[in-house]
Amino acid sequence: MITEHESRITDHGLRITNHGLRITNHGLQITDYNSRVHCATIGSPLVADGSPAVAAADGDGHRSFLGTPARGGRMHVVVNAATSADGKLSSRRREQVAISGEADFDRVDRLRADSDAVVVGVGTVLADDPHLTVKDDALREQRRDAGEPANPARVVVDSTGRTPLDAAVLDDAATTYVCLTESAPVEQRLDLADRAELVTAGDERVDLLRAFAALQNQGLEQLMVEGGGELIFSLFDAGLVDELSVFVGPTIIGGRDAPTLADGDGFVADFPALELANVERLDDGVLLTWRVADGAGT
Repeated sequence: MITEHESRITDHGLRITNHGLRITNHGLQITDYNSRVHCATIGSPLVADGSPAVAAADGDGHRSFLGTPARGGRMHVVVNAATSADGKLSSRRREQVAISGEADFDRVDRLRADSDAVVVGVGTVLADDPHLTVKDDALREQRRDAGEPANPARVVVDSTGRTPLDAAVLDDAATTYVCLTESAPVEQRLDLADRAELVTAGDERVDLLRAFAALQNQGLEQLMVEGGGELIFSLFDAGLVDELSVFVGPTIIGGRDAPTLADGDGFVADFPALELANVERLDDGVLLTWRVADGAGT
């Protein structure tokens, strides 16, 4: 379904209308193309008056997007991660490292089951090929009993469309949204559109405010973010994080080039402030839960 009346990517000569897709500089016209493109910034802006999407918090600390209608008008974003005792997500080789144990795996499964969508960056898809589904049969049944799909939706933030077409996250176990930019090649968009819902937001990098507003319009309001570090930093930078849950395991990884919880450019001022909400011993590590302080990052 095309959510805007007409969208254009002029540098590629691509035109998407309500009647199909036309690549004018090649003379190609596909009138029955089911594009499944949710346009956030191409053509006309997501917010009808042309103003940028702005994240705001209500009295309960939930995010909503001003000017953007949604099912309940609220979005709550939880970042969940497991780090070594020295704050690393994995080694400098960016391969999976066993940090948490069974108790934390069960906690993460429950958190997924309580979410509308699980969000990762494309780097996590390329490195780990995660499935991002609920593992426990009883939790999936509880979701069905509540009128929800067995698994939450999956969201991949992927500026240039690098998600492999055979990635586990693109199977039919759940609906998958891929957040792209205008710089994503047309061919990749066409291939991915056969397997996922596409959200286009931004020129070179995904505009997270607009992308999340588009997701909210699809009824995805309780989001769980599982990494990686670049995406987590970008979400804090955009003021989109409400809660941070970190399992700190009894392992030292080290390495100046090993990914940390929040990579990216880093903050040099206006550091997001957190309020410690809970400390719990889990397996041989500790689970730390913070809430983002009011006004932090916004």
